[in-house]
Amino acid sequence: MFAIKQKTMDDFERQQLKAFEQRCVQFLREEFPENAAMSGPRRELEAVRAGIQCAFLRDIRAEKDVVKYLYLRQLLGADFDTHPASGGVSAILNDASRPVGQRLDQLMDLLAARMEKQEERTVR
Repeated sequence: MFAIKQKTMDDFERQQLKAFEQRCVQFLREEFPENAAMSGPRRELEAVRAGIQCAFLRDIRAEKDVVKYLYLRQLLGADFDTHPASGGVSAILNDASRPVGQRLDQLMDLLAARMEKQEERTVR
């Protein structure tokens, strides 16, 4: 019979988390190059780690959902989900009646609609 020691599992989880953090840093670097240039690699990693912790506190666990959360956080600010002027973001994220992925998709759609409206106002 094959048995995996807890330490081996813990080491594997740490390695997977580090790899995920690096993928997130790379993704955000590509999406927001101006932020990456200003903050530097160490701060980028710190921001990703802080964002992952915040996502976990909100029960956001799936990698694709964590990445969406990090994207929103990068775009709107670290406190986008708690700031009083966030326009209902917290209420959407706290709506336990729907899966997390749906809530994040709603926020992405809401953001896209707001950006579109802003663009229309700018063109006029």
